[in-house]
Amino acid sequence: MKNKTIWISGVTIFTCIVLAVAVMAGVMRYSSMQLLERDAEQTAIFWAEFASSSVPDLDVLLTEGELTDDAHIQLKRFRQVEEVFRFKMFNREGHTMLVSDDLDNPAGAEPTVSNIGHGNTKVRNLVLNGQNVVLLKRAEDNQQRPHLQ
Repeated sequence: MKNKTIWISGVTIFTCIVLAVAVMAGVMRYSSMQLLERDAEQTAIFWAEFASSSVPDLDVLLTEGELTDDAHIQLKRFRQVEEVFRFKMFNREGHTMLVSDDLDNPAGAEPTVSNIGHGNTKVRNLVLNGQNVVLLKRAEDNQQRPHLQ
């Protein structure tokens, strides 16, 4: 009888430890994703503000859709910074004005077609109402970009 009680107590303690470890792992994973998303949003906001103040003729790109040589050179430099993998620029109506992948295309090449939120109306409405939307994606499907770590 005493052995049975000890065995049940041992199984109970072991189960509690396993559950505690599982809960801790879940909390840590959730917290790390929250921190990664917050950091990505802050970095994206910083770069957007920096681009608006340092890219010549940015207003021409956003209003007329024309990318001047000076703006082209400056935007290509942004992608050389470790924190900037890819970016998209939309005008106030939500039309794609530039996808950074197109900066390497030869003149006259067909631009990348992209929509705000890729059909997700919630994301589109957030962006068009002035909210920040930062999407994190793993690069497993595209080997040209670094993996998030």
